[in-house]
Amino acid sequence: MKPVETYELKVKFPENISYSSYEHFKDKLLSFGVSSYVEGVQDNIDKDQSLTTLDNSEIVHDFDKKIFPLSIYSYDQSEIDRIDFEIRKNFKDLITTEKVTLTTESWTEGWKDYFKPIETSSFYIYPPWESKVKGIKKHLIVMDPGFAFGTGQHSTTQLCLSHIEQYFELNKPSDQHRALDLGCGSGILAISLAKLGYNNIEALDIDADAVLAAEKNAKENHVSYLVEKGSSSELLE
Repeated sequence: MKPVETYELKVKFPENISYSSYEHFKDKLLSFGVSSYVEGVQDNIDKDQSLTTLDNSEIVHDFDKKIFPLSIYSYDQSEIDRIDFEIRKNFKDLITTEKVTLTTESWTEGWKDYFKPIETSSFYIYPPWESKVKGIKKHLIVMDPGFAFGTGQHSTTQLCLSHIEQYFELNKPSDQHRALDLGCGSGILAISLAKLGYNNIEALDIDADAVLAAEKNAKENHVSYLVEKGSSSELLE
């Protein structure tokens, strides 16, 4: 059987590009029909194997108005070709693009080398292949994102976990609490809330793969919450 291929469009920016121009480019991607992309993948900013505790000030500083290369992924080569054409047509030679063909198995499995356990004040988050979890006196969260976003490695996820822990210290769970994990990805934030004892949790994502991952991870962690495919605009209707 021929391996499934994934197509990547790498986008690099000139050193003298302004932050406002960088933000303008990302806005234009939306008009090109690009709903998701990965920032900084070539700089490995999401791969910090030594980060085991949270320091919000450092995390915020690292991401404050920085310009990172982007990568756009698709299983459809013609879609990558179309996006590349739009970028070149609208930005001429100001932005460099490179198309790469990947074997899906290689990049969906390769990230596992960088998924190390994460420990916060309340949680120990680890991948299914990690065996050293006995004796840890924290809420254990086993996390397999599949094709979805959310291992706990990303700084934005860690900031959210930190705020959840802070909220828990001031607001113990009750029937009056309701929670929404919007753009849930793997469901890691919904799981953390459930582990702390909160009920009435809903997880929402526009990506069907994320919905499947969030449902699977809920079962693996022996918690329950409502998972649905949808967007924030639908909540406001």
